[in-house]
Amino acid sequence: MELTTHLINDTMNLYKWALTIADKRVEKWPLMDNPLPTLAISSSYLLFLWLGPKYMQNREPFQLQKTLIVYNFSMVIFNFFICKELFLAARAAGYSYICQSVDYSDDPNEVRVSSPRNDPGPGFK
Repeated sequence: MELTTHLINDTMNLYKWALTIADKRVEKWPLMDNPLPTLAISSSYLLFLWLGPKYMQNREPFQLQKTLIVYNFSMVIFNFFICKELFLAARAAGYSYICQSVDYSDDPNEVRVSSPRNDPGPGFK
């Protein structure tokens, strides 16, 4: 019992320490202020992995080829956009591509590096 209590205390101390070094600019972003939504999403995913094959056991497989083509193409476009924005923002901020210290200021170039868009938009403020 003492080992369990010690493990829980160490975990809580690690969590509190991680909160002290977190980037204050992103603490209001979705899934950033609390680990519970992320744990709920991960648990739901694991539940889906367990129940999905049972649900589909006696059913025809879904025809998702066209859906997956559209999804994969959109992911390529989205990731290209993220890479382009990151490169342009890092260049505008004068980043060194070998080693760069973290700047926690609200400088627009620094915020742009932390977000794939210039203005994080609704839900990100």
